[in-house]
Amino acid sequence: MRRYALCAVHLILFLTVSACSVGAPARVTPTHNAHTPTAAQATTVPTVTVPTVTAKTVATPPTATPAPTPAAPLAPTRVFWHTITATDAQVPLAHLVSLTLAPDGALWVGSDDDGVFRFDGQAWRQYTTADGLSDNSVHSIAIAPDGTVWVTTWFGTSRLAEGQWHSYLFGPDFVGSNRHSLAIAADGEIWVGGGRGLLHLRQDHLEPVILDEDAGPQVVLGLLVEPTGALWAALGPRSLYRVQDGLTESIPLTVMPVGVRIRTLLPAADGTLWVGTSHGIYRYINGGWETPQDGLPDGYVTSLALAPDGALWVGTYGQGVRRYTEQGTQIYTAVDGLPDCSVWALAVDQHGRVYAATSGGLAWYAAAP
Repeated sequence: MRRYALCAVHLILFLTVSACSVGAPARVTPTHNAHTPTAAQATTVPTVTVPTVTAKTVATPPTATPAPTPAAPLAPTRVFWHTITATDAQVPLAHLVSLTLAPDGALWVGSDDDGVFRFDGQAWRQYTTADGLSDNSVHSIAIAPDGTVWVTTWFGTSRLAEGQWHSYLFGPDFVGSNRHSLAIAADGEIWVGGGRGLLHLRQDHLEPVILDEDAGPQVVLGLLVEPTGALWAALGPRSLYRVQDGLTESIPLTVMPVGVRIRTLLPAADGTLWVGTSHGIYRYINGGWETPQDGLPDGYVTSLALAPDGALWVGTYGQGVRRYTEQGTQIYTAVDGLPDCSVWALAVDQHGRVYAATSGGLAWYAAAP
């Protein structure tokens, strides 16, 4: 039933998204021509005429003209992404929806049905409701400043302490049809976003936070806390708020066409707020906006991550992964090794290795030599 909650959205998206399994190899498009595809160079194969052999009355017939040697096949596409299979991990790595890297180097991966997994570089460990999780559909994962692992599920938020999960359940009116987001401040404050608004964990209780009295309860589609302590929350179809020191600021979204929905938020060191939406990437900086029409990547964006080299990695629904820099956008799909082109979460380690949680499993990226 959990996956059916997203069925209506997926059906609409399916009608607009091209199948990824037959997508083009990784390619680079210029930044200012992101919407103009580059045509592949057509290879002209010369026509070979085989002469007609006329029968003659001789003792030995002439040798037939040999058939032309076929052209050598094109070199196979170079694989950039490497899949970590369930057989490799010996845990059910499928239908993955969340991902994060812990300060100790451990990789945490959440699935839609099988709980959460931890990989320490040597072995995998699976946690489920049998270990205290509030549910086996793990939507978000975050690490608190003290190293505590927190997750959100359909029914609550859970933290791992001494090998056991402790859960804080949502009220009956809070659960919605969208996956629940999670953000942790530098002081350890826990914020949870879900189908009926924003929650703040205080003294082991989840308390609702109203950002707009006139709007009423709204679904939280994006949530983050900056190092400065500022809380960003995307509510409903067209609302973005910034909260700091008790003051709430509403950010105008007039640059976004009607129907655009914010899906994820990511801050950068230069003050940029990267905003992933159902219609591409938007950049908010110094009170102004840049849009996909300015050359930013388009597509249905599900996740964002910044690499040490400054590249912005973009996960999409049905269109693979994109790597964006000022020089252009590089696109990776199934032919580049991704197990699936619906990418729900991304994480980048300190060495620049990129991990992707997809509907088909887990993959990591390594640039070709």
